[in-house]
Amino acid sequence: MNRIFYLNFALKVLTLTILAICFVRLALAKEVLAPEKFSGPISAGYRAAQKSKDICSKLFCYCGCDMTDEHTSLLDCFTSMHGVDCAICQEEALIAYKLKEQGKSLAQIQRAIDERFAAQYPWDEASPMYENYVKNLKISSKNVLNNKPINTIYSTKTKNGKTIKASHCCGH
Repeated sequence: MNRIFYLNFALKVLTLTILAICFVRLALAKEVLAPEKFSGPISAGYRAAQKSKDICSKLFCYCGCDMTDEHTSLLDCFTSMHGVDCAICQEEALIAYKLKEQGKSLAQIQRAIDERFAAQYPWDEASPMYENYVKNLKISSKNVLNNKPINTIYSTKTKNGKTIKASHCCGH
């Protein structure tokens, strides 16, 4: 009986490990749009995302695109035209790339991005994507919002029945 239990457990762990590897490969398989299509800071943002896909696929984008565009990571912003008119996405990618080039760890990069941009998250309530990101962070989730509840950071307005903070990329 114990042997069957351990074999079932080992099979479940192996299955979950394989699924996790597939998910990471799928995330990294997404192609960033060619930076050459753009100019100035837009091109720089796409280039940074292209050169740091491994990092951007593990960062949360704080512009609100998790709710408006169903993005699962910062990388998604640059596999579409979304990053073209979003300064938050562009800045996050540029900072992530710069820190990667400086040899910073994923946890250090996450902390820097989270500390700088979490207060700009436009929604009053965390999305399932955001909650999942915080749950899986390499750093303490307590640090993500600098101990501030999401809904107390900016003034809000309502769009399509959802309450959002004013003046954000996805909160037009």
